[in-house]
Amino acid sequence: MPEYADNVEVGMVAKSIRGETVARILGVEREPATVVLTSDDGHIYQRKHPVKQDVMLTAELSVRQTTTGLTFKGRPLRQGSTVILAFGDVTIRATVVSL
Repeated sequence: MPEYADNVEVGMVAKSIRGETVARILGVEREPATVVLTSDDGHIYQRKHPVKQDVMLTAELSVRQTTTGLTFKGRPLRQGSTVILAFGDVTIRATVVSL
């Protein structure tokens, strides 16, 4: 939803229960989400969604190196994994694209 995407800003900080910083937003890029439409005659078109946005975040995470690899908040961190970042009133469920 755009109202949520608009609330994500560079500099936002997520803290742990103990008050330690676990994530900091370093960059935010927004673009209209795409939607695939099929016309009545069967043609397929890709168009920009009039409301929804794709948001790409660059974040610095506090991670740990373990014998099995990197972890974030006790969970494995890999390309394709999901992380949850809580920034006060805004909670982000993000897919890791690159490390």
